[in-house]
Amino acid sequence: MKIAVISALADPYYDYVKSGVKTWEIRLKKGRWTQVQPGEAMLFFRHGGKGEFTIVTVLERREYRQIADALADIGVENAIPQASSAEDALKEYRRFYSEEKERKYGTVAFRIKTIAEYDGELHKDILFKYLPHLKEECVR
Repeated sequence: MKIAVISALADPYYDYVKSGVKTWEIRLKKGRWTQVQPGEAMLFFRHGGKGEFTIVTVLERREYRQIADALADIGVENAIPQASSAEDALKEYRRFYSEEKERKYGTVAFRIKTIAEYDGELHKDILFKYLPHLKEECVR
């Protein structure tokens, strides 16, 4: 399985993904997010954490013009579990993505499932265990 993206997740979203409560990840359709396909994996690490990470597999991919369209289609509770409404969820996304960037790039949503997690101090041996392809990519 190819790890297509490595990215940080802020709290509480890291815990939501790790526990399986958050089943959809919405991002702007730009950069590395444009290439991620079902069957690939994503590695999320806790923003500000001390080495913990969660690996998810991508089950499905959908593209949208706006975040609001994605939320209406996939369900607010699946993307922003603590939101009480679509408006609350969109307000949360505005902390990360401006309307201008959303219009420029569009959005992509991934249905995800947690397949592995690691909590503890992260060092190269652990990385190589979970991401063996890094051995060839690392310069020692």
